[in-house]
Amino acid sequence: MRNGVKDQIDGINKQAEGEGKDKLGALTDDHGKQAEGKTEKVVGKVQETLGKLKEKLTKDR
Repeated sequence: MRNGVKDQIDGINKQAEGEGKDKLGALTDDHGKQAEGKTEKVVGKVQETLGKLKEKLTKDR
């Protein structure tokens, strides 16, 4: 699997994990867990975007 595609998939998975933690934190009133989830969602989005950029740069060669 190409590096860019792997980054995209890993980023999407990280966003999903973060969404779960965010919702769990909201349900249990655990602000730390909620903040952790929001952070993971952002990290996942950055990773996904990086993967898209890698794919674009690879295709332009």
